[in-house]
Amino acid sequence: MIEKGELLGYTTDFFNEKQEEFHAKFSGVILYMTPSFSITPGRVLCAYAELPEDYEPQVPHTHVHTHSLPEKVSE
Repeated sequence: MIEKGELLGYTTDFFNEKQEEFHAKFSGVILYMTPSFSITPGRVLCAYAELPEDYEPQVPHTHVHTHSLPEKVSE
């Protein structure tokens, strides 16, 4: 979960001097992030979505499915 105004990332120049910061425009959840040391202008590094106001987090599904292999049929 991210909160409105939270730092999502920043850009630096060749000397590692911070150039620009990017902050969340709204509270929500991160959908994906693209790890990259180098990026060209206009590329997407992070996508996030706003959750509905009535959203209630659910307990993660922890059930493990186990399946047995069928026994070998003798001829």
